[in-house]
Amino acid sequence: MRRNILLVVSAAIMLTGLVGCKSKDDTKRERILHGTVDTIDLPSKTISIEWYNPKRSETMFIAGRLTKDTEIYIDGKITDITKIKIGDPVIVEGYKKGSDVVAVKIDIVRASQPRKIIKPATQSVKKK
Repeated sequence: MRRNILLVVSAAIMLTGLVGCKSKDDTKRERILHGTVDTIDLPSKTISIEWYNPKRSETMFIAGRLTKDTEIYIDGKITDITKIKIGDPVIVEGYKKGSDVVAVKIDIVRASQPRKIIKPATQSVKKK
């Protein structure tokens, strides 16, 4: 009986240790890139951006795949890939998975339209 309890406890400890271990491949190293949308491929749900790599002192291109969990924002409002335009200034958060780059969040801020200024009324109201 005592031996069975020891076996169960030791098996539970080993399983706990295995579940808690992560291999190097399981960790995601997210990066944030600032650039401009270069291409959009709707069928494969990928976009490529042109960005400046300060380590290499050169402009580079990188393609990223969008998933069902990718958040896309344009001017602070959530939207989808069909609203992205070539030339949009973009900030992309993503990570590398194998040979793919996966986009987690895409944030686009377009130049907003000037707001119409409404002048206050100049006539005063007489009190009785």
